[in-house]
Amino acid sequence: MRLGSRIASIAGLAFSVVIAACGGVQAPASAAEGASGAPTTVAAIARYQGADRQQMLEAGARKEGSVGWYTVLAGEGVDALSAGF
Repeated sequence: MRLGSRIASIAGLAFSVVIAACGGVQAPASAAEGASGAPTTVAAIARYQGADRQQMLEAGARKEGSVGWYTVLAGEGVDALSAGF
């Protein structure tokens, strides 16, 4: 596996863990989905398994515009990961 794809996988996993950890109270399924059927709550997004999940997460991240990330890691891997943002 290339370093870039490994870093992207780790970043995706970390993002998923953060989203899942911030789930809070679950809303009913009808309230958790917008008119388009896309999930709208953090819990619904964490559970979403649609084919467009990656694209939906990336679009949401672009819309937010920034990432807060705290780590004790250092080196080239962290530099490459942060360059993606």
